Amino acid sequence: EQTAGKGRMGRGWYSPKGTGVTCSLILRPAIEPGQASPVTMLTAVAVASAVERVAGVSPGIKWPNDLLLDGKKICGILTEMNAEMERIHFLVVGVGINVNTDYFPEDIKDIATSLYLAGGRRVSRLDLLRRYLMEFEHYYQQWMDYGFGPVLEEWKKRCVTLNRPVRISTPRETWEGWAVDVDNTGALVLRTDDGELKNFVAGEVSLRTI
Repeated sequence: EQTAGKGRMGRGWYSPKGTGVTCSLILRPAIEPGQASPVTMLTAVAVASAVERVAGVSPGIKWPNDLLLDGKKICGILTEMNAEMERIHFLVVGVGINVNTDYFPEDIKDIATSLYLAGGRRVSRLDLLRRYLMEFEHYYQQWMDYGFGPVLEEWKKRCVTLNRPVRISTPRETWEGWAVDVDNTGALVLRTDDGELKNFVAGEVSLRTI
């Protein structure tokens, strides 16, 4: 369990005792800081693949870092970096997967779910963690050997954000439009309502109804 778990933008993360998988990996990739953003999407692919193999359900990925089942969040990913201008000291990639959680507080019950609630059966957390580590190692090595392209292809297959209307909120403003693509840096390409193309490297995405 975590008693003070945190998510993106300082939000809390609900992780009651004995129900989920909560872990962090420390990475030291030989890349420049500006090339680090794909690691979050890589992690999402690794978690989704592990969930498919162990739990038998296929979560969708919402850009940039949430996994969803039935439109509700089952996993969050938080990546933090310690670096200089031209050198990464280390990355910490944290994941929280709602595995056998059967209750969520009132303020998140409409937006969060678990593998148990979505699939109707208990899942071995140890099996899921083991599979996640195997999948992460596979995709991480792909990234290091061949670049982000192969991982991005896998990510797009699972993405629920593309080719639909979305709202993107940043600390300074909010944009609405059509999610056109994700480029090879991991940036989301948005066509605004007036036809302008804008790239976003970070932000909160809300999926709008058509």
